Amino acid sequence: MVEPEPESFAQNVSSQPSSVAGPSEVPAPAPATASHEPERVWLVAPARGQIEGEYALQKGRDRYGQPLWRQVNGAGWLFSSGPDGFWCFANNEADLGQRLGHVQSATPHARRSPNHVDRWQHHDGSAWHDDSTIAVVSSREEFEMAASSQQPDAEQASSDSSLWLLAPPYVALQGEYRKQENRTERGQPVYRQVGGEGWIFSTTKGRWFVTDGEAGIAVNGGVIATTTIHNGSSPHEMQRWQYFYEGSWHVDASIHVTAKQAEAVRRLAEQEADSLQRASAAPEKLWLICPPKPSLQGEYMRQAARIERGQAVWRQAGGNGILYSNGLGGLWCIATKEADVAKNLGLLQCVQPHKGKAPDEMEEWQFAEGTSWRADKSVRVTAQREEGQKALSEQETEALRRASAASAQLWLKAPLRPDLEGEYKKLEGKLERGQAIWCQANGPGWLYSTAGGRWFIADREDAVGLCGGVIASSSPHQSRYPQEMDRWQQYQDGSWKAAPSVQVLAERPEECFAGHIGNVEAQMAEDSTKPLPVVRVAMPSCLWVMASALPSLEGEYAQEKTRIMQGQCVWRKVGGASLFFNLQEGLNAITNPDGDATKARWCIAESEADAVGGVAKLRGGACHGGREPHETTAWERFDGNAWCDDSGVRVFLDSASFKSAVSERKSALKRKLLADTLQQAEDVEDDPMPEAVKPADGIFASVLKTSRPHEVDTSHSTDVAPANVLPQHLRERVATEVRQLLSRANLGQAHAKAQVNEARLIEECCSAVAQVEASGIDMTGENLSKEVMRTILVGWDSSSRRPNSLDDTVTPSRAISRNDISWEQDGVCLDDSGCVLGVCREQASMCDHCHVS
Repeated sequence: MVEPEPESFAQNVSSQPSSVAGPSEVPAPAPATASHEPERVWLVAPARGQIEGEYALQKGRDRYGQPLWRQVNGAGWLFSSGPDGFWCFANNEADLGQRLGHVQSATPHARRSPNHVDRWQHHDGSAWHDDSTIAVVSSREEFEMAASSQQPDAEQASSDSSLWLLAPPYVALQGEYRKQENRTERGQPVYRQVGGEGWIFSTTKGRWFVTDGEAGIAVNGGVIATTTIHNGSSPHEMQRWQYFYEGSWHVDASIHVTAKQAEAVRRLAEQEADSLQRASAAPEKLWLICPPKPSLQGEYMRQAARIERGQAVWRQAGGNGILYSNGLGGLWCIATKEADVAKNLGLLQCVQPHKGKAPDEMEEWQFAEGTSWRADKSVRVTAQREEGQKALSEQETEALRRASAASAQLWLKAPLRPDLEGEYKKLEGKLERGQAIWCQANGPGWLYSTAGGRWFIADREDAVGLCGGVIASSSPHQSRYPQEMDRWQQYQDGSWKAAPSVQVLAERPEECFAGHIGNVEAQMAEDSTKPLPVVRVAMPSCLWVMASALPSLEGEYAQEKTRIMQGQCVWRKVGGASLFFNLQEGLNAITNPDGDATKARWCIAESEADAVGGVAKLRGGACHGGREPHETTAWERFDGNAWCDDSGVRVFLDSASFKSAVSERKSALKRKLLADTLQQAEDVEDDPMPEAVKPADGIFASVLKTSRPHEVDTSHSTDVAPANVLPQHLRERVATEVRQLLSRANLGQAHAKAQVNEARLIEECCSAVAQVEASGIDMTGENLSKEVMRTILVGWDSSSRRPNSLDDTVTPSRAISRNDISWEQDGVCLDDSGCVLGVCREQASMCDHCHVS
């Protein structure tokens, strides 16, 4: 059973569904006194051996004035959920502190002692269920008699209710799985991991899958699978299993499912013993040679008595590096934060699973570059002190040689950062992360290499130590000098943006930077005295822009009546900073204010500074020749490296047309979301290798946002089948399915943020089920669950065409690996030394390592 959230679980403990008899139906005896509280009680629970056995009364009382019993030979506790609440059994003291119980009385105890309660329940991770095998007695003789009478059924009860998974490649998924009462998928039972996120279920094509999130069940996705179709056999009866890693499936004999707790405990103990033996045999010290990540290089010392995922752990001497084995396929990784270790993240890793080999035995390594991994033959790990020290010494010698050969002077051109433009002088004899460093001759600028291997330009000296800056190379330099870098980017408005105007030169440019700036200012002052150029065409006062790939540029633009740029009007986004303007390619508004409109394009820039500097995000696909903006039908978008066609850009003259186009786009995206979700992770027939993996996290949270009351499309409400045509028993099933789906999806705070109108969602699902039932499809079985899931995913819209069959499937084009779905975390630090795969990827924003404000 997965431990529920404290709030929701406490609600389960303190309240019961209407179908469970309330305390008024049980005669309440006189309030218990100390003499009525037995010194010892025994819990009979054959399927829950962990907490079964003798409990001793403890001195003192809880905050409700209720007694407490503690398990004599275990960690269990018996407590009351309230003054007149339920008797509950917790697995350990931590659960007791949160008032979490896994076994409880079926009704409030009304101050009766536990041994006087007749009915008990267990929680399977989703709901409470009556369990006649559970009892509490007040004598050892009664306990032994009850346990003896149930012994013949104990093994069967265990196999019916619990399974144990052993999977060294995915250690986070190992442990007990509890069968979910009253729930089946594709005609087979569903099992949920106790204290984890794992689920065992049957796919549409008939294989047992293990997924690390409940969302995988709906889309037939998982990371562990049987190699063959089960043909009705239970998971523990399947002999061969495989795990998914790097886009393919790998058969692994160490993966095993059993219905016997004793066998599982024995195997897990053997795993732990092997782990201790491997860790004690691992090298005491290792040396990492990694030119692409110089801050991670050096000596690593093994941490005594520490094991992660069954392997030893090493920490960098004098640094932040942590060398450990991750839980996603078994790779040696190097991270810089303990939080990243817990999340299986890192900056460096071996290419292939180590399968028990030590780090120094791995031949191929790769380092993180943005959102992808780059293999590098220069990266290696050795356990030989002499070899490691020699390699590091050679690197230092080479670094000194390269720093000596670097240009003594460099010149920076950065039109949008004139304070940093000009000459930079090399600091002789000083290295920063194995590279030369330059400081601005007459300004605050510093040019240096970050720990992530990129050239950065900062506007103050302390940023060098923090790996911060405001201008950076677009990619790691890989030992290239700054003047050899082709592309640069600049930090603006909270994000990094391509800056094609930035250049680093090894020779002094012809123009003087200060004079150039002064000339521009003088020219602007002179231009302000000139009459405004005549606009060649009468332009609309307002425009509406749709840009699917750049939503920040979407919306209404109002003409600035007194402003002309290169002979044409300028429109500014209402409530924003974006500008819609005319620009002749190769020029800008300062050096060529009049321009020739017949040779220019319509452009959209993110800010005033970008527009004046001639830096646009969108532009017309061809010169407009004086035509109005909405007559430009082909548009291009700058992706950071080059201009590419963008069919998602359109310009409208009225808000109604704009809103209609945006609404049509949203509907298409919703339909595509469901199709892509099913296509990416659906099980396929190709034996013996099923192609399915976990779907991208956040799918449920994102599509549920479409169900907000104020976003529901009511323009076709007359076409919706009335919900009251559905029989009451089916309506109740629909309501239960919706509530359980929201609960089981583990939406938590994301659910609350989405502000889902549960009542509205239930009515929409009832309408969907009623319409499908009207077409002749039987909705009394699992078809109803499928239709509820489909309705929640795609959003109910009566104008949409629904498939004629609930069994329509989509054949995926290929398997999706975890790397394939890393688009979820698209905020990546340029300086990836400390957070490229950590905080910034989770928050999709830059952290303090990436810039200094």
